[in-house]
Amino acid sequence: MVDDKTQIIDLARALLDDRGAIVGQYTMNLFDETASFTDVPKPSDATYPELVVSAALLELFALRRGESAPHWTAQIGGLASPRFLMGGYEKKYPYLADVWRSEAPEPLKRRNLFASAEFLEFC
Repeated sequence: MVDDKTQIIDLARALLDDRGAIVGQYTMNLFDETASFTDVPKPSDATYPELVVSAALLELFALRRGESAPHWTAQIGGLASPRFLMGGYEKKYPYLADVWRSEAPEPLKRRNLFASAEFLEFC
């Protein structure tokens, strides 16, 4: 079923493609349109990196809402190489890479994903 709602896979793809301009809007839409992150299904047409990012984001968002993450996220490992989700800023400002490695939220860090402590936090 395809609908016009923002889905976790849309946000994961936007982050992996460094499409920063739309990431904030996708995040806000996802929060507005998702009653419970616990019930978000595993994306069926996702690549492994997309699944990794989707799982990490759902765990992060569920944590921020005080919910349980979807059960399927526990089965998703991490990336073999570190990946920054900050739109390429780690290349422009290399010192930030070290900061983000240490302060990244745990759901990201354990999957070898890195971002600021406030990553996608808007409320």
